[in-house]
Amino acid sequence: SASARMIGPSSTQMAARLGEKLVAYPGVEHMTHFRMMNVPYADSYVLLISLELERWLKYNKMIVMEGSFEEGLPKVLAGEGLFVSDNFARLYRVGVGDRITLGTPTGAHAYEVMCVIRDFSSDNGVIFADRILSVRDYTDPMVDSFGLYLAPGTDDLALRERIAADLGEEYNLFVMTNREFRGDIDRVVDQSFQIAYVLVVLSLLISLLGIINTLLAEVIDRTR
Repeated sequence: SASARMIGPSSTQMAARLGEKLVAYPGVEHMTHFRMMNVPYADSYVLLISLELERWLKYNKMIVMEGSFEEGLPKVLAGEGLFVSDNFARLYRVGVGDRITLGTPTGAHAYEVMCVIRDFSSDNGVIFADRILSVRDYTDPMVDSFGLYLAPGTDDLALRERIAADLGEEYNLFVMTNREFRGDIDRVVDQSFQIAYVLVVLSLLISLLGIINTLLAEVIDRTR
């Protein structure tokens, strides 16, 4: 990714042609273009995530809450259907088989909801689409991050250093392994809970002070 270790809708975008240089490195078996956009829907904004789903699913899994993943995937790959997160389905009261309309630069398009999946990427809900939809309907070929999947036996750390040395300065890249990426997420989650822990400690202190004040008042009241 470029300019930020954690990707998101506000991250610096990259041109898709950079992927041609990345996939040419020895040991790279597959590559995905990952794009995240905040798009308007029902007087609000939801997160649209697009990538090459068929290729991505060879290495990753989605937790299905409603519908058949296998039956819905062909329409999603054709850019005619979508997967939506479970909180999106609850917020906007949609389910498998319903059609949702998105306003795009090429006009309003209706897509069928093929599956409801578990996802926590956004409080407002998440829509998963194949990359064909963001390029074709949103006319957006940009990329937030490239996912490289390596052949068995490839030294991921050595490849990371080589890419950083060759392209890092030119494209302002942050290159990290999956292990490091997961570590970043864990740290963000831990930092979020640290705030909650502080609030719990403050609540306990206030409660203790209240108990102490009550007992002290009782003692003083009984003392001549």
